[in-house]
Amino acid sequence: MASLPWPRPDVLPPNVERGSAVAKTAWVLFTISTVLILGRVYSKLFKLKRLAVDDALMVFAWATALIYSIAIQKAFHDGLGRHWEYLTIPSSLAILKWIYVAQAFCIICPVFGRVSFCFYLLAIIGKVKHELKYPLYAFALLQIVTNFALVVTLYSICGTDFVIIGNPATTCYKPSPWANFTFFVGSINVLTDAFLTLAPSLMVWKFRTHLRVKVAACILLSLSIVAMGAAIWRTVEVHVLFQSDIDFAYDINPYFHASSVELNVVIIAASIPTLGPIFKRKRGKGSSSGSSGRFLSGDTDEIQYNVGQALGMRMPKLGNSVVITGGPLARGPSDEETLPLSPMKPAAIKRTMHTDVSVQYTGGISEEMIETFPPVRTTVKF
Repeated sequence: MASLPWPRPDVLPPNVERGSAVAKTAWVLFTISTVLILGRVYSKLFKLKRLAVDDALMVFAWATALIYSIAIQKAFHDGLGRHWEYLTIPSSLAILKWIYVAQAFCIICPVFGRVSFCFYLLAIIGKVKHELKYPLYAFALLQIVTNFALVVTLYSICGTDFVIIGNPATTCYKPSPWANFTFFVGSINVLTDAFLTLAPSLMVWKFRTHLRVKVAACILLSLSIVAMGAAIWRTVEVHVLFQSDIDFAYDINPYFHASSVELNVVIIAASIPTLGPIFKRKRGKGSSSGSSGRFLSGDTDEIQYNVGQALGMRMPKLGNSVVITGGPLARGPSDEETLPLSPMKPAAIKRTMHTDVSVQYTGGISEEMIETFPPVRTTVKF
């Protein structure tokens, strides 16, 4: 059996393997990601009737996750997870080739996922002038620039000669400025996930709706906190790539284990919120439209409406509003649908209060009568 050219130790380590855990993790999580991507496309295409830039980016993320999983499977087949003393030269070079491919795609895949979620939030904000718009564009650009620069640096410095890469005396995987740059990019990824965790909560918390609805929306839109944990794990494990005495086929497994979790968790966390419209219940004819209809009086109301549509949630707008129910079959709204009026100030204090008035019809009303009572906005002075 032809072995690697550098000296073998006098005492051999145990002949064990731990690459199967990495391969299984990659494929199990990729399967979950695939199911959620299919659900996302179905939700956007058949429920919301539109696909957007964020969906295309997420499909790219899924495709790169597929390539990564195949590369990990190929590396495992050639001996990933075993000590180098038990590997032949051809199998060692094959492992290096496949983990070299996998490393590039485990960097690129989360980029598409994070940028996709940035554009998902931008689509929710819409044309409204909101303080989160420019930070979302900035973090998306930062993700693209830093991570693609890391991939270019990787291939520029290391090249494609796997004999040189795999030899501890000549390898590019050693303490160096580009190793520090790798840690820096990892910290940028963690920072981006932290921002994508907090930003939706800051946006949703301003909505004029029930507390339980805001909490539910915050949870759905802040799942990036899980991706942040995975990004921290992968950044911590980067150090194994640059050890001076690395047993490459065996020691790199924790890094790729963390990478398998991170790239799939980014896809999963960004896709779960898009499934809401699939489970949205149809409302009956007698339901009030004032609580979720598009009677908007400000930028925050516009975003609140968009969030409700994107998540498939009812987000009643609380405030000074009146719902008028008409028609022979009209019945009073349920307690849940009743929107309370704000308490009025004493008559001695003069102010102007805007009141949204929506009209709903439950049957037996002609189109001419409906046109007679369009939604209006009234101004009441006290």
